[in-house]
Amino acid sequence: MKNKFFFLVFPLTILFCFLTFSFFLNLSRASSLGNTYLLFEKMQINSPTGMILLVTPMDDFTNPELRISFPGELGDWCITNGSLDVTGVTSSPVDIGDWVIDYALPGSLLGYCNQSANGDYITIEGLDSLTGTFSYGVEIEQNSEVFNTVDDAGEYLITVELFEGLQRENISFRRSFLEGDEILVSAMVSDTLSINCTIESGFVDFGVLYQGGAYTTSTQNITTQSTDGFYWTVYGQGGPGTEDAGLYNSQGDGYLLPSAGVDGIVNLLSDEGFGMVVESSDGSVMEDFLSDTPGVFGAIGKGTEQSRLFLYGESASETIYSQITYGARASFTALTGPYNETLTYVCGGYVGE
Repeated sequence: MKNKFFFLVFPLTILFCFLTFSFFLNLSRASSLGNTYLLFEKMQINSPTGMILLVTPMDDFTNPELRISFPGELGDWCITNGSLDVTGVTSSPVDIGDWVIDYALPGSLLGYCNQSANGDYITIEGLDSLTGTFSYGVEIEQNSEVFNTVDDAGEYLITVELFEGLQRENISFRRSFLEGDEILVSAMVSDTLSINCTIESGFVDFGVLYQGGAYTTSTQNITTQSTDGFYWTVYGQGGPGTEDAGLYNSQGDGYLLPSAGVDGIVNLLSDEGFGMVVESSDGSVMEDFLSDTPGVFGAIGKGTEQSRLFLYGESASETIYSQITYGARASFTALTGPYNETLTYVCGGYVGE
């Protein structure tokens, strides 16, 4: 009787153990995620980088947690245990075909970089429900104080995982990180046309202009060298609210010493205003900017469309030196205070005929 009981109980015990083991084995076995990619902004070692992740759960999740795990030792990837800014996104630079983001990862997302002796990992919490077979996108902002790529070049196994309770889906892939991910592209062209332009100084000061006083001048030099033709143009920005270029006083509502003139001429002998004349060792100076008449200066347009051509040449194999003289005069009614003008110079070359 005892032997019969043994032969009855023993097989049942074996069957129970097998079913129990199978149950826990199925619980611990994770399903595979669907389409997934992890875009790194940098694939160079020891570099801060942002990331964009596309992840596609195969089943529905209610409030899962998302994890990106990296191999190695504690601190290989996470510089410290710290927060990362994460945002749901609907697109990325590598969307194509089946790898297109359907929805931004939903929820009040919280990202965190975690150091671990078993390999650092990034967690994203606060997710709302996800629907199976739809893809979701999330961007992890670069934070050089929290996350850095690994120090050594090579391949690294990275795992992306969605889990909620006993429900778990993951996928793993290898990514290479390089000593350097930047390529310097350069070129040098010789024995062809070129243009070289320089401006002596970026600052010109008239000093003090007196109400109703004589006009005051100040000078500046420019140089030009070209294997073919060249040109110089200039335009000015007196200040906001002005219709013309010219010295602008910010204390007055658009009050300025104008540069518009009449027919391209600013006559400082008879009125207030601001302009310039040019003398050059070579090249042709435009008529309005010639210094034939003392006190008569060329007008300066406002903005690129009113840019004024003032100097040009058919060729300039030798360096050409040109002196610019600025003139300004304040009328009896000029508002007192500081005046300013920003001039923008444009230099270029003519090629061919």
